[in-house]
Amino acid sequence: MNAVGAVLTTGIYCRDDCPGRPLPANTTRYPSAAAAEAAGYRACHRCRPYRQESLPSADMPRASYGPGDGSPTASRPTAGWPSG
Repeated sequence: MNAVGAVLTTGIYCRDDCPGRPLPANTTRYPSAAAAEAAGYRACHRCRPYRQESLPSADMPRASYGPGDGSPTASRPTAGWPSG
């Protein structure tokens, strides 16, 4: 999990690399996006900090597309479709 900065004057929390630059005096730190939301802040619409914590883990099942190389086009029917 990555820490986020919350802006007291706007009620928004952001990642450190967000292009928005609030005054340091108006910010506070939280250890995670979930902690900032629990404190009443909403996620920034520019940097979307909640996506940083929701990376797929190794134990989650992978999407299956069917036979072939695993690409979405591997199981697409080809008969009767225009070629180009």
